[in-house]
Amino acid sequence: MKSNSFYVIQGWMVNELGLKGNELLVFAIIYGYSKDGQGKFDGSLKYLSDATGSSRGTIINSLSSLIEKEFILKENHTLNNITFCKYFQNELVVQNLYGGSTNFERGGSTIFEPNNIINNNIEDKRQILFSESIWNSYETLKTELAKDEKFKKEFARVDLKSYIEDCLTWSVSKNKKSTNQGWYLTLRKWMRDAKNEGKLKKLPEQTNKPQGHTNH
Repeated sequence: MKSNSFYVIQGWMVNELGLKGNELLVFAIIYGYSKDGQGKFDGSLKYLSDATGSSRGTIINSLSSLIEKEFILKENHTLNNITFCKYFQNELVVQNLYGGSTNFERGGSTIFEPNNIINNNIEDKRQILFSESIWNSYETLKTELAKDEKFKKEFARVDLKSYIEDCLTWSVSKNKKSTNQGWYLTLRKWMRDAKNEGKLKKLPEQTNKPQGHTNH
Protein backbone atom coordinates (compact mmCIF):
# COMPACT_ATOMS: atom_id res chain seq x y z
CA MET A 1 0.00 0.00 0.00
CA LYS A 2 1.42 3.39 -1.01
CA SER A 3 2.21 5.88 1.73
CA ASN A 4 -0.23 8.42 0.32
CA SER A 5 -3.06 5.90 -0.05
CA PHE A 6 -5.95 5.89 2.40
CA TYR A 7 -9.38 4.48 3.05
CA VAL A 8 -12.19 5.97 5.08
CA ILE A 9 -14.10 4.24 7.87
CA GLN A 10 -17.51 5.87 8.12
CA GLY A 11 -19.72 5.80 11.19
CA TRP A 12 -22.58 3.90 9.52
CA MET A 13 -20.25 1.01 8.79
CA VAL A 14 -19.92 0.51 12.54
CA ASN A 15 -23.30 1.73 13.77
CA GLU A 16 -25.57 0.35 11.04
CA LEU A 17 -23.69 -2.67 9.73
CA GLY A 18 -22.16 -3.65 13.06
CA LEU A 19 -18.74 -4.20 11.50
CA LYS A 20 -15.52 -4.21 13.47
CA GLY A 21 -11.93 -5.37 13.24
CA ASN A 22 -10.65 -6.74 9.96
CA GLU A 23 -14.12 -7.03 8.42
CA LEU A 24 -14.60 -3.30 8.94
CA LEU A 25 -11.25 -2.46 7.34
CA VAL A 26 -11.79 -4.75 4.35
CA PHE A 27 -15.31 -3.42 3.78
CA ALA A 28 -14.09 0.19 3.97
CA ILE A 29 -11.46 -0.49 1.30
CA ILE A 30 -13.91 -2.23 -1.05
CA TYR A 31 -16.54 0.45 -0.46
CA GLY A 32 -14.01 3.14 -1.38
CA TYR A 33 -13.49 1.54 -4.79
CA SER A 34 -17.16 0.87 -5.51
CA LYS A 35 -19.14 3.61 -3.75
CA ASP A 36 -20.04 5.21 -7.08
CA GLY A 37 -21.95 2.09 -8.07
CA GLN A 38 -19.63 1.53 -11.03
CA GLY A 39 -16.16 0.74 -9.73
CA LYS A 40 -14.99 -2.58 -8.29
CA PHE A 41 -12.02 -3.65 -6.21
CA ASP A 42 -9.83 -5.95 -8.29
CA GLY A 43 -6.69 -5.77 -6.16
CA SER A 44 -4.91 -8.76 -4.70
CA LEU A 45 -5.26 -10.47 -1.36
CA LYS A 46 -1.76 -9.21 -0.65
CA TYR A 47 -2.93 -5.63 -1.11
CA LEU A 48 -5.73 -6.13 1.43
CA SER A 49 -3.33 -7.93 3.74
CA ASP A 50 -0.79 -5.10 3.58
CA ALA A 51 -3.47 -2.40 3.91
CA THR A 52 -4.98 -3.94 7.03
CA GLY A 53 -1.90 -5.53 8.58
CA SER A 54 -3.61 -8.92 8.49
CA SER A 55 -2.64 -12.36 7.27
CA ARG A 56 -3.84 -13.80 3.97
CA GLY A 57 -6.03 -16.29 5.82
CA THR A 58 -7.66 -13.52 7.86
CA ILE A 59 -8.43 -11.57 4.68
CA ILE A 60 -10.01 -14.64 3.05
CA ASN A 61 -12.17 -15.19 6.14
CA SER A 62 -13.19 -11.52 6.22
CA LEU A 63 -14.18 -11.56 2.55
CA SER A 64 -16.16 -14.78 3.02
CA SER A 65 -17.99 -13.31 6.01
CA LEU A 66 -18.83 -10.06 4.22
CA ILE A 67 -20.15 -12.03 1.25
CA GLU A 68 -22.20 -14.27 3.56
CA LYS A 69 -23.73 -11.18 5.18
CA GLU A 70 -24.29 -9.81 1.65
CA PHE A 71 -22.55 -6.52 2.42
CA ILE A 72 -20.30 -7.09 -0.59
CA LEU A 73 -20.68 -9.00 -3.85
CA LYS A 74 -18.09 -10.98 -5.79
CA GLU A 75 -17.50 -11.44 -9.50
CA ASN A 76 -15.19 -13.98 -11.09
CA HIS A 77 -13.54 -13.31 -14.45
CA THR A 78 -11.38 -15.78 -16.36
CA LEU A 79 -8.65 -14.62 -18.71
CA ASN A 80 -6.17 -17.02 -20.33
CA ASN A 81 -7.34 -19.74 -17.95
CA ILE A 82 -6.58 -17.52 -14.94
CA THR A 83 -9.46 -16.51 -12.67
CA PHE A 84 -9.55 -12.97 -11.30
CA CYS A 85 -11.92 -11.81 -8.56
CA LYS A 86 -13.61 -8.44 -8.24
CA TYR A 87 -15.42 -7.26 -5.11
CA PHE A 88 -17.86 -4.38 -4.72
CA GLN A 89 -20.25 -3.01 -2.14
CA ASN A 90 -23.84 -4.13 -2.33
CA GLU A 91 -25.52 -1.04 -3.74
CA LEU A 92 -28.76 -1.77 -1.89
CA VAL A 93 -26.91 -1.16 1.37
CA VAL A 94 -26.19 2.41 0.29
CA GLN A 95 -29.72 2.90 -1.04
CA ASN A 96 -31.19 1.97 2.30
CA LEU A 97 -28.65 3.85 4.41
CA TYR A 98 -29.19 7.11 2.59
CA GLY A 99 -32.79 6.52 1.63
CA GLY A 100 -34.07 7.17 5.13
CA SER A 101 -35.14 3.60 5.79
CA THR A 102 -32.34 2.22 7.92
CA ASN A 103 -32.53 4.06 11.21
CA PHE A 104 -34.24 1.10 12.81
CA GLU A 105 -34.57 1.13 16.57
CA ARG A 106 -35.13 -2.58 16.98
CA GLY A 107 -31.95 -4.01 18.46
CA GLY A 108 -28.91 -5.40 16.69
CA SER A 109 -26.93 -4.39 13.67
CA THR A 110 -28.68 -3.70 10.42
CA ILE A 111 -28.25 -6.54 7.97
CA PHE A 112 -29.42 -6.06 4.43
CA GLU A 113 -30.32 -8.98 2.24
CA PRO A 114 -31.10 -7.87 -1.28
CA ASN A 115 -31.72 -11.22 -2.96
CA ASN A 116 -35.13 -12.33 -4.15
CA ILE A 117 -36.80 -8.91 -4.15
CA ILE A 118 -39.54 -8.72 -6.75
CA ASN A 119 -38.05 -6.77 -9.66
CA ASN A 120 -41.10 -4.56 -10.16
CA ASN A 121 -40.55 -3.02 -6.74
CA ILE A 122 -36.81 -2.34 -6.83
CA GLU A 123 -37.28 1.10 -8.35
CA ASP A 124 -40.12 2.05 -6.02
CA LYS A 125 -38.66 4.80 -3.81
CA ARG A 126 -41.91 5.89 -2.13
CA GLN A 127 -41.72 6.05 1.67
CA ILE A 128 -44.80 4.28 3.05
CA LEU A 129 -46.10 2.76 6.26
CA PHE A 130 -45.83 -1.00 6.48
CA SER A 131 -49.61 -1.25 6.22
CA GLU A 132 -49.29 0.14 2.68
CA SER A 133 -46.49 -2.23 1.75
CA ILE A 134 -46.96 -5.28 -0.47
CA TRP A 135 -45.23 -7.31 2.26
CA ASN A 136 -48.21 -6.72 4.53
CA SER A 137 -49.73 -9.63 2.62
CA TYR A 138 -48.86 -13.02 4.09
CA GLU A 139 -49.25 -14.83 0.78
CA THR A 140 -47.05 -12.32 -1.08
CA LEU A 141 -44.29 -12.53 1.52
CA LYS A 142 -44.51 -16.31 1.73
CA THR A 143 -44.35 -16.67 -2.06
CA GLU A 144 -41.31 -14.41 -2.35
CA LEU A 145 -39.37 -16.05 0.48
CA ALA A 146 -40.17 -19.48 -0.95
CA LYS A 147 -37.89 -18.61 -3.88
CA ASP A 148 -34.89 -18.58 -1.55
CA GLU A 149 -33.80 -22.16 -0.87
CA LYS A 150 -31.25 -21.08 1.72
CA PHE A 151 -33.89 -19.11 3.61
CA LYS A 152 -36.33 -22.02 3.56
CA LYS A 153 -33.68 -24.28 5.03
CA GLU A 154 -32.46 -21.91 7.75
CA PHE A 155 -35.88 -20.54 8.70
CA ALA A 156 -38.06 -23.63 8.47
CA ARG A 157 -41.45 -23.17 10.15
CA VAL A 158 -40.89 -19.46 10.82
CA ASP A 159 -44.10 -17.73 11.86
CA LEU A 160 -44.33 -15.12 9.11
CA LYS A 161 -47.71 -13.82 10.27
CA SER A 162 -46.24 -12.97 13.66
CA TYR A 163 -43.45 -10.91 12.11
CA ILE A 164 -45.91 -9.15 9.82
CA GLU A 165 -47.98 -8.21 12.89
CA ASP A 166 -44.86 -6.99 14.72
CA CYS A 167 -43.91 -4.84 11.74
CA LEU A 168 -47.42 -3.40 11.49
CA THR A 169 -47.45 -2.47 15.15
CA TRP A 170 -43.95 -0.99 15.08
CA SER A 171 -44.58 1.04 11.93
CA VAL A 172 -47.81 2.56 13.28
CA SER A 173 -46.57 3.21 16.82
CA LYS A 174 -43.33 4.85 15.65
CA ASN A 175 -44.76 6.31 12.43
CA LYS A 176 -41.94 4.53 10.62
CA LYS A 177 -41.93 4.58 6.84
CA SER A 178 -39.78 2.85 4.26
CA THR A 179 -39.86 1.66 0.67
CA ASN A 180 -41.35 -1.70 -0.29
CA GLN A 181 -37.79 -2.91 -0.66
CA GLY A 182 -36.83 -1.48 2.72
CA TRP A 183 -39.73 -3.23 4.46
CA TYR A 184 -38.75 -6.54 2.89
CA LEU A 185 -35.19 -6.12 4.18
CA THR A 186 -36.51 -5.14 7.60
CA LEU A 187 -38.59 -8.31 7.92
CA ARG A 188 -35.63 -10.47 6.94
CA LYS A 189 -33.39 -8.59 9.37
CA TRP A 190 -35.75 -9.14 12.28
CA MET A 191 -36.01 -12.84 11.52
CA ARG A 192 -32.24 -13.22 11.19
CA ASP A 193 -31.61 -11.28 14.41
CA ALA A 194 -34.13 -13.46 16.25
CA LYS A 195 -32.56 -16.63 14.86
CA ASN A 196 -29.08 -15.52 15.92
CA GLU A 197 -30.42 -14.82 19.41
CA GLY A 198 -32.23 -18.16 19.57
CA LYS A 199 -35.60 -16.39 19.72
CA LEU A 200 -37.01 -17.11 16.26
CA LYS A 201 -40.80 -17.31 16.33
CA LYS A 202 -41.89 -20.61 14.81
CA LEU A 203 -45.14 -22.30 14.03
CA PRO A 204 -46.10 -25.03 16.52
CA GLU A 205 -44.99 -28.53 15.72
CA GLN A 206 -47.64 -30.67 14.10
CA THR A 207 -48.33 -33.74 16.14
CA ASN A 208 -50.07 -36.81 14.82
CA LYS A 209 -52.52 -38.12 17.34
CA PRO A 210 -52.42 -41.90 17.70
CA GLN A 211 -55.34 -43.54 16.04
CA GLY A 212 -57.44 -46.09 17.91
CA HIS A 213 -60.76 -46.76 19.45
CA THR A 214 -62.37 -44.07 21.51
CA ASN A 215 -64.09 -45.13 24.68
CA HIS A 216 -67.34 -43.31 25.27
